[in-house]
Parts: sequence; C-alpha cells; structure tokens
Amino acid sequence: MHRVYRKNYPKPILELFNANRNPDYTVRRGPEFFEIPRSRLVALDKTLAFRGPMYYNATINNINTDTLANSNATRLDCKNVNCFKFAISRYLLEIQGAGDENWVAGNFALHG
Repeated sequence: MHRVYRKNYPKPILELFNANRNPDYTVRRGPEFFEIPRSRLVALDKTLAFRGPMYYNATINNINTDTLANSNATRLDCKNVNCFKFAISRYLLEIQGAGDENWVAGNFALHG
C-alpha cells in the first residue's frame, strides 16, 4: 500500500485505490491516507480494496503517533520504501515482543 500511496506502481493498479494526497493532520482520529470505500456487504469488506486502505491508515497513524510523541522524526507516510519497511518491521516486532496479544494469526489485524 505504501508503494501505491507513493505512486510507485503501474497506473491500472493505482486506479484501484483512491489515495488522499493532502491528508489533514489536524483531525482527532488521525488522517486518512486512503479513502476507504463504503460498503454494506460483508463479502466486500474482506477484499483488498477495503482491507488494504483500512489497515494502512490505522497502522500508519499508530506508528506516527508513537514516533512523533517521542521525537521530532519524519512522519512514516513521507519516508521512502526501505525506511518504511524497516519501521513496519520494528513496529510488528515490538507488538509481538510486548506479549499483550496472544500471537495467533487470527488475532493480529495485519495478518490475513
């Protein structure tokens, strides 16, 4: 999803998602980097077009909140792909190492 957000994919793939190029960082709930399609169908809620933007928005906002609270670092959505991969890996390992969750595939939002 980060490559889609940064426009590093072919045009047909980019057209599947509606990226918000100017997210509003002043909102209380966190900015939406992708618009999540509205649906009343349970089957549609399990598709890539729905889950991808939803998890990307939630994960990026969680990491940005933690990172920016501790330092004056760059927001994760502004980083290049390799820095993004490193930050996501570190975030996932911290969650796993904290032991707050039972680390089963069905209990972890990014798995699946």
